[in-house]
Amino acid sequence: AGPPLTTLDAADTSVRIQVCHTAMREVEVLHDQLLALLAERPGLTAADIVVMTPDIERYAPAIRAVFATAEPAIPFSVADRRPVSQSPLVEAFLGILDLCDSRFPVDRVLRLLECGSLRGRFGLSEADLPLITGWLRDTAVRWGVDAAGRSALDLPATPEHTWRAGLERLLLGFALPAREQALYREILPFDGVEGDGARVMGRLVRFIRVLVAACEDLQRVRSPAAWEARLGALLEEFFADDDASEAERELLRVALALLAASADEGGFGAALDLGAVRYWLLAHLSEADAGGFLGAGVTFCTLMPMRSVPFRVVCLIGLNDGSFPRPQTTLDIDLMAKKPRRGDRTRRWEDRYLFLE
Repeated sequence: AGPPLTTLDAADTSVRIQVCHTAMREVEVLHDQLLALLAERPGLTAADIVVMTPDIERYAPAIRAVFATAEPAIPFSVADRRPVSQSPLVEAFLGILDLCDSRFPVDRVLRLLECGSLRGRFGLSEADLPLITGWLRDTAVRWGVDAAGRSALDLPATPEHTWRAGLERLLLGFALPAREQALYREILPFDGVEGDGARVMGRLVRFIRVLVAACEDLQRVRSPAAWEARLGALLEEFFADDDASEAERELLRVALALLAASADEGGFGAALDLGAVRYWLLAHLSEADAGGFLGAGVTFCTLMPMRSVPFRVVCLIGLNDGSFPRPQTTLDIDLMAKKPRRGDRTRRWEDRYLFLE
């Protein structure tokens, strides 16, 4: 015979389980449950509630979509977000580095212009984006800097649909008389830039030229200290020096300084290529930031030991099959994974402990 059975009180709602079909629906049900809970317990406040999830990055958009717009509103804060996922400036900075090894597709270049600090550096505004997008669509800019850039990729050296071809059409269309449709030196002018649009076109051309020149220069190998200086200059070259983005720029400066300091501390002075530096920066900036924990309202955070201690109500979301326990991936060169020993770290056992906690 086993241990005696315990009869549960039907009125005991200290543990509640909800089954939902999407992450958005899960957060919506959570919001409704928290409203009911706050109404049931007069002494309970939003700051007494923590919501933990195995993957805060996946749920953060749904959390903001629901809790920032629902009525009545519940104050909340989201902790443990990675800087790379919540900073437009950091995302744009890494986007420039990624673009250097790409075919310069038009959609990725336009994505850089979504960063307000970058637009500010080149005198562009958010209202200019639809105009620029229309120009690039009408001039058939698709990918590739120019014919030589395509040739470097072992592709036919054709200038059609490259950035150079599109910008030449824009400039020539502005310089020639209106409605000029004749070819000029094998270039078809684009008759679509007029009035104040000329100023926007000039700033767009300058942005593309600076971007192409920077990517060409970043292909050189450098020492870690030289990379700190070069990428620091890149930060100043592409992003406006304003108070609104100072914290984000400082985050990148600290990361670049850490890159050089870590290499110096380890006695490493060999030259690195852009791929290695970009990988290090992405790994460093992808580490979770614990800032914002214990905010003024409901705290959303990732599953970590002892997080539930100061709270009266603990909620868990995202405990889906395949997501929790969190899968553990290992590299082929990981000898500890091939020959595990007692006491080695195991993500599955850690998540079992967190669930019990």
